[in-house]
Amino acid sequence: MHKLLLKSLIVALLLTAVGSAFAQSGPNNQGDRLLRELERTDQTLERVAEYVRQANVPLAELALERAVEFQQSARDAFRDERFLVAWTLTRQARERAKVALNLSRQNEQYEGAVVRRLERAEELLNRLRELYGPTADENARRLYDSIRDNLERAWEFYRARQYKPALKLADQVEQAARKLMLAARLGGADEANFELRREHVREFIANAEELVAGCNSGPATRFMEQSRQLLTMAEDLQAEGRPGQALETLKRSREMAMRAARECRGEDQLRARYERLVDEVERLADETGADDLTLRLLRQTREQLRLAREHFESGNEEAAAAALQAAGLTLQQAKQQMGRTN
Repeated sequence: MHKLLLKSLIVALLLTAVGSAFAQSGPNNQGDRLLRELERTDQTLERVAEYVRQANVPLAELALERAVEFQQSARDAFRDERFLVAWTLTRQARERAKVALNLSRQNEQYEGAVVRRLERAEELLNRLRELYGPTADENARRLYDSIRDNLERAWEFYRARQYKPALKLADQVEQAARKLMLAARLGGADEANFELRREHVREFIANAEELVAGCNSGPATRFMEQSRQLLTMAEDLQAEGRPGQALETLKRSREMAMRAARECRGEDQLRARYERLVDEVERLADETGADDLTLRLLRQTREQLRLAREHFESGNEEAAAAALQAAGLTLQQAKQQMGRTN
């Protein structure tokens, strides 16, 4: 049911994106066209609101609130017969609805990252129990029981869809278990060295997974999968008595996780989007058949890209993102105009 609702929302958002012909219509038709667009936006917001409610993601809720504010302003402008302003505002409402929907979808990825963190903590506790066995002293057993209680509470938070406290407790469990495991004086310097480095790599991978979960990047996802595979390979090599190769494979596992994290850094993604938009503007400018309106829209897009570059240089990523969004919208208008004139 949840996936069906998601598919219907995506289709609805794609449908409501249509309607740019409004700007080309005559004054007698603008009111009717705009009213239909406002009604479509209302329907989209209702559907997105239901999905956001089920996802229970605070950032998605904030984005939806902003979308509703834009739509209310669009309605006010429509009543005042400020049709162009109303059209711009209702489009902004749709864009914020898309953001809310995407954030809600990312919650499913975040949920998966929390599960993996809990399962890893569970595995670590099982290894700790096997390490101590029946010879554990009373103090060690008391510490183990306390760690186990925290893990059970973390699972309870997860089942209640309270992912942040679940993740925080899982992290505490891992840290406490690692300390207790090192205190057990694992047999041999090689094994102790591998164990310590492996836990450091595990922690790095866990942090990278949280970043990738909200990134929605194909390359980053592939890098994370390779990182996890290399970690498993390193554990197998250590079990086979090849500590040198095991440590080298651990190093490669961490490197792949670092590549995944770099793919999802906010600035890197924004700069990649900037480069794509620049290339697309120049490609369209080189095409023949562009009318005056298209050329004007392309000039506006270049100006917005220039502002984005300046914001990058000043370190203001939020302003750069806003300028890129405006550039993308203007470029889309130019592409639609070219399609009408060709």
